[in-house]
Amino acid sequence: MGTSEMDRLIAELGPSWSDVHAVVEARPGAWAVQFADGRTVGIEHEPEAARVVISAGLGQVPEEHRLTIYAAMLNFNALGSEVGGARLSLVGIAREAELSAVMADTDLTLVGLRAALGFIADSARAWTNMMRDPGAAGLPPPPGGLRV
Repeated sequence: MGTSEMDRLIAELGPSWSDVHAVVEARPGAWAVQFADGRTVGIEHEPEAARVVISAGLGQVPEEHRLTIYAAMLNFNALGSEVGGARLSLVGIAREAELSAVMADTDLTLVGLRAALGFIADSARAWTNMMRDPGAAGLPPPPGGLRV
């Protein structure tokens, strides 16, 4: 998919979806999509690799829940195709959690882009809530008081 085609999809994204509050171009080929609830999801188009990366920052994992959340992140990553290839990782010096998915840009449609953005936004909300209170999400406590 060429740059102009991706620009067209992005231009159609905001007006076609009432949950989207704003779409801002951060730099050529990269956009921030802000949802009505304040959640921001990034889109990066890499035409040379024929892919689109969709990501959402989750913040730092609280130290008191680190082992539980890291274990849950590994379990999520093991699901692979069951979660659309989405991955959780720790990024940057601050080691903040991030949820991301990589999609081929070939045959990408507005419907497909919206579905991927919605999945990442919804999943990011759930992970952010779980990081605050893993017990409320039904995650088991860390075994034997282990610390990471």
